Amino acid sequence: MVRGGSKGRKKSLLRDLSHERLAPEDFDAFVKETMGGSDRACALVCCSFIENILKDLIETHMRSDWPSLTDAVFDGVTAPLRSFSSRITIAYAMDIIDNPTMAALNAIRNIRNVFAHSEKHRTFDHELIAKEVAILKKLKYIIPDADPRRRYIAACVLTGAALGAEIGRRTKNHAMVKALMAHAKRSSPDK
Repeated sequence: MVRGGSKGRKKSLLRDLSHERLAPEDFDAFVKETMGGSDRACALVCCSFIENILKDLIETHMRSDWPSLTDAVFDGVTAPLRSFSSRITIAYAMDIIDNPTMAALNAIRNIRNVFAHSEKHRTFDHELIAKEVAILKKLKYIIPDADPRRRYIAACVLTGAALGAEIGRRTKNHAMVKALMAHAKRSSPDK
């Protein structure tokens, strides 16, 4: 989103960079960063991916006749759905996601928060992080024998693909569904 500026020119804001969505042509770089980067980078990037998809899914349930509603609900300083936690809660409360998905999203969020807020080097092999990742075994499409990092990646990508498929059904945007599903297949932990 571009805002403000002088003489008719629009000025980009730093926060706008965090609102840019992953395009199909970006998937290979996404996979490379999540598979080859640090555990911290993996946790943050994967969680950002799924958080944005959840936001998009919630938006498909919102009024479309009020263009500034999305900013008011998601992006303002006092926006009620600014946090990932509040988005998970409202999605569950509105029956947009089921209980296993809510539990998985909360586990993903909790893991992301450890990596985002810890000054110390952390890895997915840490006992407490691995224990939280174990919650993701409950997802029917996660390979239970995968190591914690690969299970986390698979949970984010495949849950994101499932949420994206729901967006596709609601919006008839099948191109997005195909791109997400192709990405999920390429990122599967059994490769």
